[in-house]
Amino acid sequence: MLFPGGFSYLVVRPRLQLLLGLGEWLAAMAGKVRRDGWPALFSLVARTLKFQSSHWYTGEEFIDLAANNVCVLASWWLMSRWLGAGLFWGTYALVMTCSAAIFICIFFVQHHFPESYAHRSNDWSYFQGAMAGSSNLILPRILHWFSADIAFHSIHHLCERIPNYRLRGCHEANQHLLGECTYLRLSDIPRCFDLILWDSVKQRLVSMAEA
Repeated sequence: MLFPGGFSYLVVRPRLQLLLGLGEWLAAMAGKVRRDGWPALFSLVARTLKFQSSHWYTGEEFIDLAANNVCVLASWWLMSRWLGAGLFWGTYALVMTCSAAIFICIFFVQHHFPESYAHRSNDWSYFQGAMAGSSNLILPRILHWFSADIAFHSIHHLCERIPNYRLRGCHEANQHLLGECTYLRLSDIPRCFDLILWDSVKQRLVSMAEA
């Protein structure tokens, strides 16, 4: 899934997310008009601002998603006109596919590493899941910038609403809580790829060979 999955997540999913969310909004507004009649249209703006979709949490996130789509679609059209559709899409697809694959690798090793925590739902610990179920990557400064500081991953799981540009600051401010978390270097990453099975007896991730 590295190549089709990553490209789909970065290029297709945000567009699909907006369309599916707008479909939910349209269905909800149409249902309101059917129940209350045409006067319901006068409260359309207020109801739209309060509308909650399964594809975004708040009105602000909808505005962000819509603005992102407008900017991206406009840039696709402009670059296709400037460079030619074939050259632009050939280059763009290659770059996005490779970069998305790298980010899926980063995501994978931040959850699949030796001694990673997992547990059944009935007594699963949110705190333990964030602290012991996610790893933090020690990267060169430039790679932290390119990855939007997602390498500071435990603090992200402690509070997923922290924006990327605050992750480093929050991580450093709460260093006393995060000292026992797992920290991986780039050289540690290859050994994580074998850990694809959960051993319920040993309560840890294992490789196929171990199993």
